[in-house]
Amino acid sequence: MPRSYEEIVRLSEAMADQLEIDTTEPAISAEESALRAAVLRRSIAESDLGQAVVAARNAGMPWAAVGLAVGTSGEAARQRYGKLAGEPVATRHKKSIEVRARKGGGKSASRSSLTGRSVASAATKKVDKKVKGSR
Repeated sequence: MPRSYEEIVRLSEAMADQLEIDTTEPAISAEESALRAAVLRRSIAESDLGQAVVAARNAGMPWAAVGLAVGTSGEAARQRYGKLAGEPVATRHKKSIEVRARKGGGKSASRSSLTGRSVASAATKKVDKKVKGSR
């Protein structure tokens, strides 16, 4: 059912009046609201920084100069932003973990999804306990 322009305006003004006299308590504290706003601003700033790094790399800026601009070494900047810039990011650290895992005599190791640290499997821990206990 179509409404007249005057009726729509009258209902809109009534809704606006209700919002102005709203006395309900906010769902979160002012401090939590400020924290959430700061997190949002940081996220936007990080996105802007990533886009600026990509633009700088596309313009031919070397990683050393990018690192200097963002306050890190060129290598640290490459590791952090290289994937955004569409460049392969292989680190020596990852390769050394793979080599250590292979040299471990069949021990299986994986990365913790929470900490990112190398974690041995439960089966490996049992074998290690038996070996230590038999000595």
